[in-house]
Amino acid sequence: MGIVILEMINTIPPYFEEDSIKVMISVIRNPAPTIDSYPAPFGVLQKKISKELVSFLSLLLCKDVEKRYNTCQLLNHKYLKKVKPIPILS
Repeated sequence: MGIVILEMINTIPPYFEEDSIKVMISVIRNPAPTIDSYPAPFGVLQKKISKELVSFLSLLLCKDVEKRYNTCQLLNHKYLKKVKPIPILS
């Protein structure tokens, strides 16, 4: 989910310039991507992203199993508490 959110913010996935084998190696070896890890001109929205979303993303992208939040913890995150329901379009 964290990668999808990063892609929605920046319009491209992390490691978009690399071939698929390099992407798999990068995912394993490198730290998790962040909003700041995108090259210019991508990442221009960084300053408009709330601190709550940055915090939520860092939890979603945590590679350390011991530190990673579970579903219940994520659902109680302050970012999700601020989200308003979306009315059904008819």
